[in-house]
Amino acid sequence: MKTSTYIILFIVVIGLVWIYYSGEEDASEIPASVSAYATISEDGYQNLQLSYGKIGYSFNYILTPNTVKVNQPVRIIADASSLRGCYRYIQIPSYGISKFITSSDNIIEFTPTETGSITITCSMGMGVTKLTVEE
Repeated sequence: MKTSTYIILFIVVIGLVWIYYSGEEDASEIPASVSAYATISEDGYQNLQLSYGKIGYSFNYILTPNTVKVNQPVRIIADASSLRGCYRYIQIPSYGISKFITSSDNIIEFTPTETGSITITCSMGMGVTKLTVEE
């Protein structure tokens, strides 16, 4: 190949990369640094939504909201339609919770007893999100 062919190929690749990353944001995309506080519902639970989607340039669990109060029951409602493969098997190791999510069984309930960060993972540890527990 001639040098000019390499230059043209390089310009095309750079252009495609630029077009890919400068497009409109996907509706499921949220910044990784977003922090949201759960409100306590009438039944006393702090309801959270867990799904799988784009965060920045990669895909992972999305937990919304991601901050709860200590000693208040938490209900995580998983979006079974967005979870695939090992991401359907959710683990919360610090509370001994392991659950396979289906469309008819997609709720995880527990009460955080300490402040700090709780790690939520898939069965292989590839999908990870954090739940922050505050006073």
